[in-house]
Amino acid sequence: MNKVILKAFFLILLLNHFSPLFAGFQSSVEIRSAAFFHSSERFRKIYGNVGASYQIEASTRLCSCLDGWANFDWFSRHGRSGGFCDPARACIANVSFGIKAPYQFCDQWIVYVGVGPSLSRIWLKNKSQCSHESVSKLALGGVLKTGVNYCIFRNIFMDVFVDYLYQPVHFKTHVDIGGFKTGAGLGVKF
Repeated sequence: MNKVILKAFFLILLLNHFSPLFAGFQSSVEIRSAAFFHSSERFRKIYGNVGASYQIEASTRLCSCLDGWANFDWFSRHGRSGGFCDPARACIANVSFGIKAPYQFCDQWIVYVGVGPSLSRIWLKNKSQCSHESVSKLALGGVLKTGVNYCIFRNIFMDVFVDYLYQPVHFKTHVDIGGFKTGAGLGVKF
């Protein structure tokens, strides 16, 4: 994963170099990493209290007070299922999009809040001595986001954020596979 982050960082630097070519647009792309705190107590018992989420987010100016955004994030975690403590694994791919309202309160700082729908695919694998069980489900939910962008260089910025993801899934019972994500990102405006 470190190689992917390093390649993405160099891509951001390259986009920053060519940013004068895109002077008419007000868009950005960023890579983000977050600590994912799940809402479900059962999910936390199996996979732990905190996991890592890796994301890429793009946004563009819609009007003077609103930006549109799209986000893809990936979560994968090993754990131990209840009862016999058999090996388990959860993978979640999440796509979300929406609008956010940025507020620039000085040259280098922008605060934003946003909202939008979210679509997730979750894969669960449980291995026991008797069987191997795999389940895949779709989940439709929503996301609330807030954060602060700090302009490091002319077009490179750092994003510190907190998102809340609501993703109900029905297995044998309803489980919210969402939760709070808090982290940081590095992006480029062009």
